[in-house]
Amino acid sequence: MKKITARVKLHAHTYLLPQDKQIKIVFRGLTHDYPISEIHEALNPYGFQIDYVTQLKLRGNKGNVPLFLVVAPKCKKSVELFNIDCIEYFKVKAEKLRKRPGPAQCFNCLQPCVLKWAGLHKSFECDKRPDTPATCALCKGNRTPNFSGFSRNPRNFVPRSPPPLENFNLK
Repeated sequence: MKKITARVKLHAHTYLLPQDKQIKIVFRGLTHDYPISEIHEALNPYGFQIDYVTQLKLRGNKGNVPLFLVVAPKCKKSVELFNIDCIEYFKVKAEKLRKRPGPAQCFNCLQPCVLKWAGLHKSFECDKRPDTPATCALCKGNRTPNFSGFSRNPRNFVPRSPPPLENFNLK
């Protein structure tokens, strides 16, 4: 089904069934430079089937944080990962991965638009030079869409005045 939708270029999204989902556990308490391979080796003797281990990163500067994500298949044995309190002499705390609120945003399914240059392509694919004047993607004006004087800016919204009150005779 995915191949057909890709070939015909249809916008589609699939969901995982609850039994097909994986358990995602975050371990805190290790150092930020702790090797990922050693976490995998430390959990193998307990008989856990682990799909992969990765280190979480900060969004802005992409720096490593001392949080390690362990992904395992959903089974009774994998739930016991939450009971682990030490990994190779480090006292750790296992907790459930906290996801961001709201639905995930897929950048492949959305219609791309470069707001600065009013082009229907992704920003990193844009071939315009930075010294070229900006063009608004919303109104095709010669400014960026985040311009504070833009009429659609919520700060420039002028609320409608209420209708005048008249004396009504309700008798």
